[in-house]
This record gives sequence, C-alpha cells and structure tokens, in this order.
Amino acid sequence: MSGFQFNKYKFRNKMLHLKQQFSYWLFQAKVIAKQVFIPLAIFQLIRTILLPTPLDVIILLIIFAIVIFSVFDWL
Repeated sequence: MSGFQFNKYKFRNKMLHLKQQFSYWLFQAKVIAKQVFIPLAIFQLIRTILLPTPLDVIILLIIFAIVIFSVFDWL
C-alpha cells in the first residue's frame, strides 16, 4: 500500500479555506461596487435631468438597480 492515500481532513480544510477566501473577495467586490456606482448614479441623474434622452433614462435605471441591489445585499 505505497500508493497515494487520500487525506479527507486536509482536503476539507483546503475547501474551507477556499470558501472563506471567495467570501472575502465577494465582500470586497461589493464594497468596490458601492464606491463606484453611487457617484456614477449621481452623475447620471444630473446628466439625465439636464439633457434627458431615452438612453440616459435606461442607463440611470440600470445603475439605480445595481446600487439598490448592492446597498440592500440582495446579490
């Protein structure tokens, strides 16, 4: 029995570590999205008020949806 032996505890610990690392990066992505999309939404709102076009309104709705989803942690 000199072949490869599977260590389930080492595998489990490695999977838990990867899961924690993924959760951390997901949290960081949400924080970065909040920092980017909130000022972008304000800028787009001002632009839409001054020069309203259908494309600006659609972009504004999409940005507001992203902001709402990120603020309330619905993603």
